[in-house]
Amino acid sequence: MSESVAANANAALQRAAALLFIHAQTSLHPGSGTALGTVDLPVQRERHTQWPVIPGSTLKGIVRDACRRAAGNNGDLFAVFGPETAEASKHAGALSMTDARILAFPVRSLRGVFAWVTCPAVLERLQRDLKLADLGNASFKLPPEPGKDKALCHAKSPLLIGGKQLVLEEFEFERTGDADALTDWLAVRAVADEPTQKRLRSHLGCVARRRLHAFCPPCHRGRGPRRPRLRTQDGQGRRAVLRGVPAGRDAVLCRGSGQRQSPQRPQPVSRRRSGVRTAPYPALPANRGR
Repeated sequence: MSESVAANANAALQRAAALLFIHAQTSLHPGSGTALGTVDLPVQRERHTQWPVIPGSTLKGIVRDACRRAAGNNGDLFAVFGPETAEASKHAGALSMTDARILAFPVRSLRGVFAWVTCPAVLERLQRDLKLADLGNASFKLPPEPGKDKALCHAKSPLLIGGKQLVLEEFEFERTGDADALTDWLAVRAVADEPTQKRLRSHLGCVARRRLHAFCPPCHRGRGPRRPRLRTQDGQGRRAVLRGVPAGRDAVLCRGSGQRQSPQRPQPVSRRRSGVRTAPYPALPANRGR
């Protein structure tokens, strides 16, 4: 029994976990590279929720660069973060960082300038992370699920209109309760300066998950993932759309001519030219503007 206890204690000493809170005080753009849609520099997003995310590799690189400038001891630096790229096969770093996921998203408010908005789905994930980091005893009480167009906030919040209503962006909410236990927990751990702690306690609201998704939507909300628009040009100066790839919302080219054609009246193309198989242009919705 004593050997087992000693082994468990030794394993606990060799492993440690902590939560890192990031407060973006200036504009933050964790880019995902170029895209083929309307937005050419989109932000990185989770695949299943489409909420913004900062990859763990990005955070680790930033922390590594800060430690390199502060310490200058390459031995300790390589032990924590791993060796340089040319010697990456020697060993892995001792530090692992997960992705930074959304906790409270700032949105415009009719009163109080802006509010931080969260939802129970985000808070449940935070509680799970606390348990994985063996910090379950430092957790908080999860607030109840707000109903449709309902919100939880401080009773004397500057966001309230008439003591009961909140207007965030174009959505109107009715206050049905408070989340003081949550705001007190976050104020102590998520931010460092006292003015921001005070503002977090009075300007944080908890809404339903669907409303949070509306506040931080993907680049093409309600239209699903965009498929790439590929065109080829044959030797006769004509253009065709490759089979299986739909035309975009921009105007398309008429067959056999260099004139532009209105998206509302597409004409099918179904012939071969120079080995390129063409396909009909799909019909576009009449209300789909530029």
